[in-house]
Amino acid sequence: MTTLQSWDEYQAAVVGWVQFSTGLATGKILWAKQGTKRPKGDFIVLDSAGLEPVGMDWVDREDADPVVVGAELIHVARGTRMLTVRVTAYGGALGENGALARINKIMTSAKLPTPKAALIGAGLGLAGFSKVTSLGGQLGGGGGSVPVEIEPRAFVDVSFNVVAEARETTTYIDSFEGTHTARHPPSADLVETWTVDEPED
Repeated sequence: MTTLQSWDEYQAAVVGWVQFSTGLATGKILWAKQGTKRPKGDFIVLDSAGLEPVGMDWVDREDADPVVVGAELIHVARGTRMLTVRVTAYGGALGENGALARINKIMTSAKLPTPKAALIGAGLGLAGFSKVTSLGGQLGGGGGSVPVEIEPRAFVDVSFNVVAEARETTTYIDSFEGTHTARHPPSADLVETWTVDEPED
């Protein structure tokens, strides 16, 4: 399983997948909770709905490359996570461009080469889909002359397996103590003694 590259790359890969599937313009595919105004017409909202640890995290130790004195050892903490993204389609007439149909297109295209490669490249392993829910939302009807409109909506929760990672650089040498002893007369051999304490695991 590949490591989650960055949150920016993850979000870009999901947007690319949705755009590939639906044909909607980039401005019609939004991430929730960003203070963005509601677009006109049909659009899709993406939401990072949850992140759940799977099992226990672990630590790998790797040699630095290139080697830097005092920073030869890299500790890499890794852990598997289940990332949930809610995909909600708004608007659209009945048929191929309806909210439910667009969600179905997104699900069906996930295994095609282009979106699959983009998701894997961002460190996202597709784990599954929830049941698709179709519902209508009311627009207008605020008491003025704006008529009430029932907007088609549909959503699905998408689960991804990801590996989170954090790094810390340390050294193999925990402590170093050196002593220098000189014997007299000067004609005697010079004796040098150096002591190195090995690091604890």
